[in-house]
Amino acid sequence: MICYVVVDTNVLVSALLSKKDDAATVQVLSKVISGEREDVVGSYKSLMEKVMR
Repeated sequence: MICYVVVDTNVLVSALLSKKDDAATVQVLSKVISGEREDVVGSYKSLMEKVMR
């Protein structure tokens, strides 16, 4: 199955402004840049779980 991910501008800006290396947005951006696209969905899930708390 082919899966596409679009990184929203808010995620990009949040990752760039973040001071924490373990922030979910930083992890998403890092995985997209490094080519680990399979793990991006998991990172987004982690991000959404943090937001929904």
